[in-house]
Amino acid sequence: MSDATGLIDRIYDAALIPELWTSVLSDVAARADAASGELMVFKDDFTPHWRATERTHDVLGAYIEGGSWRHCKRARNQFQAARHGFYPATQFLSPREFADDPAHAALRRIGLDQQTGTIIRTSTGEMVGLTFARHIESGPPLIRDIDRLNALWPHLARATALAARLRLERADATLSALDAIGLPAATLSARGHVMATNALFEGLDLFASGAFGGLVIVDEQAARNLSASLAALRACGTLAMQSIPVKAGPDGQAAVINLLPLHGPGRDIFLRTDVLMVVNRFASGANVPSHAVLSVVFDLTPSEARLATELARGNSLRSAAGALGISFSTARTYLARIFDKTGTSQQSAMVALVKSTWAAPVH
Repeated sequence: MSDATGLIDRIYDAALIPELWTSVLSDVAARADAASGELMVFKDDFTPHWRATERTHDVLGAYIEGGSWRHCKRARNQFQAARHGFYPATQFLSPREFADDPAHAALRRIGLDQQTGTIIRTSTGEMVGLTFARHIESGPPLIRDIDRLNALWPHLARATALAARLRLERADATLSALDAIGLPAATLSARGHVMATNALFEGLDLFASGAFGGLVIVDEQAARNLSASLAALRACGTLAMQSIPVKAGPDGQAAVINLLPLHGPGRDIFLRTDVLMVVNRFASGANVPSHAVLSVVFDLTPSEARLATELARGNSLRSAAGALGISFSTARTYLARIFDKTGTSQQSAMVALVKSTWAAPVH
C-alpha cells in the first residue's frame, strides 16, 4: 500500500473516529511542508466543532472559545468567493485585513505564519474549514505544496462532510451511527449485499432489491459504476469510484452516491462491513456542472475540474487554457488525467459525461 493510499484510508477512518484527525491533519500538513493543521465545522451561529494538531491546539481552542472566529473575514471572504480547492489565505484578505487578522496574529505568536486553506460547503448546510500553517521562516506555500493538498481535496471533502454530520463525534455503533449521519445511508459488503440501512435510505426510490440481498440502482449507468467499483474493491482493495452520479428521476431529483471504504478502525464500527454508502439528493440544475461537483464525483483536482467545466461550456482546449491562464501543454496534461479519471478517451465523450451531472453543489 502506498503512503498516499494509506493516508486516504485514514482520512475516511477519521470521519467516523474523530480522535484520529490529529494524526491525519499532521500527516496531510507534512505532505505540504506545513507545520500544523486545523479542522473547523461551522453551522449557523453555533460555536464551531474543531480538531487541530498539537502545535495549534491551544491557540485554536482559545480562538474558538473566545469568540474571535465570529469576526474572521478570511473564511467569510473565501466562502463568498465560491472557490473550491486550497488557496493561500492572503488571496482572501487585503494587506491591511491580513495585518489585523486575529488568526494571523495568534499564529505569529507561536512561530507560524502563512496559511493555506479551503472552505467545503456540505449539502446539509454545514461549512467546513481546513487550514495548514507554515513556519515563519518557510515563507509562502509553493505551488507544489498546494497541488499536494488539492490531490487530497476530494477525499477530504467527502470525509469532512460526513464528520460534520456527526459533529466530530465518534460513531459508536452501526444503527446509531447511520441515524446520526442524518442522510440516507447504508453499509454494504464488497459484493454489494446490504448489511444495514437507516430509515431515510429505506424511503429512497433510487434502488431496487436484487437477489440474495444485493443492491440494484435503477439508473443503469450508475448501477454499472457501482458494480465496477465493488469489483475493484474485491480485486485490489480499492474502490474504482468513490462518488457515483445518479441521473434525475421524474421528480427532478438527482443524486450523488458517496462510497467510503472501511479498511481500518472504522470497519469495526459497522460490524466489519466493507463500504459505507451515503446518498445526497439534489434538484437538477443547468447543463454545466460546478467545479465542486466534478471534483467529488470524478476525483478531479481543482485545476482539472476547472478545465473540465470550461470544456463543458463548449470552449476548445486552447481557449479553455487561455481562460484559465495555463499553457496549452499543461491543459493537455490535465485533459489526459481527466480522461483517465472519467474513463473516457475523447473530449466529446468526456463533455457528454460531465454534462450529465449537475450544477448544484455536492459534498
